[in-house]
Amino acid sequence: MKNKVSLCLCLAALFALVSCAKDDEPYPNLITEMVMSSSDAQSIFTSFTTDEGRTFQMSNAVKGPSPNVRWRFLCSYVKDDETTARVYSFIRIPLLPDCTDMENRRRDATNIASIWKGGGYINLHLLPLTQGGQQAWGFFRDSTSTNSMGGTDYFITLSHNQLNDVEAYTTDLFLSLDLDSVATTRSAADSIIFTVKTYDGKRSWTFNAE
Repeated sequence: MKNKVSLCLCLAALFALVSCAKDDEPYPNLITEMVMSSSDAQSIFTSFTTDEGRTFQMSNAVKGPSPNVRWRFLCSYVKDDETTARVYSFIRIPLLPDCTDMENRRRDATNIASIWKGGGYINLHLLPLTQGGQQAWGFFRDSTSTNSMGGTDYFITLSHNQLNDVEAYTTDLFLSLDLDSVATTRSAADSIIFTVKTYDGKRSWTFNAE
């Protein structure tokens, strides 16, 4: 059996840009949401697209670490107009890898603030306990079944390995599951049942897979 490597995150070291207002400026009325953005050959991010499909040019382009990549971000911004926005926070959101073939399937508990679907992704706002160390995250394909509409139900579980990180304090962690990594061809009759082991027991959410 293959031993895939899950996504290991140092919870305090994700790529992020934060732009602050000047002391004499009022704090802006920020919009915060998940977006997609691509860097150019010089590693510059110059625009982003929201999960609703709206694209904004960035009046303050962001210098990233890698050229020609398309990444998911949690973006806080203020609209200059209907096509341009100033970005105040640009935090890369990791995508959960498929860990189904891992020999050591860990489902360590975590707390969860919210989970929602948007832009072809299932998005998670987790509240893991940490001391600032690394933890490993991914997802397992547990099973599939045919539902009453003739579609497929995909049963997915969050993979979480606490590793050696001490459960000291709560932090915020945002992750996304690309629906294409569950099934590249999906219909309106298909569903994804996503389960997370929390400190209060297992919780499941059902989403249309299309």
